[in-house]
Amino acid sequence: MKKQIILLMIISLSIFFIGQTQAHSPASIEIEYNFDTDILTVRVNHIVSDPDTHYINQIDVWVNDVFNTTETYSRQFETTFQIDTFNITANQGDVIKIKAFCNVSGSLIDEFTLQDPAIPEFGILLPLFVFIIPGAFLGWRLHKKHTERN
Repeated sequence: MKKQIILLMIISLSIFFIGQTQAHSPASIEIEYNFDTDILTVRVNHIVSDPDTHYINQIDVWVNDVFNTTETYSRQFETTFQIDTFNITANQGDVIKIKAFCNVSGSLIDEFTLQDPAIPEFGILLPLFVFIIPGAFLGWRLHKKHTERN
């Protein structure tokens, strides 16, 4: 009887550890936000062999640390990723936080700061450094030369 219990424990632990090696957290999260339509596209990279039994089962969305929405799933649409769209209102510079959950084991959380592609990354600083400061310097140099002559 004692040998059977030990054998049963070994088999149980083996099954547990084999299942744990196959289960894994989502690998990465990618987002795309359309400022014209207010649609956030979330892609959670999560490679699985059977998307009916091992899948991303929930995606949560926050905007500037305020919970916005959640979506649950009963399977993964693809074997390499789960993708979905969310209608949210966000602005340039807002922080989007995404948390994705695997139905078997683990989760992943990531944050993104929205950058509107229609607005240059340098904003007002680019004209300042490219035109205004060099122009002011050249003007000062010309003024200095002119006053030295007189």
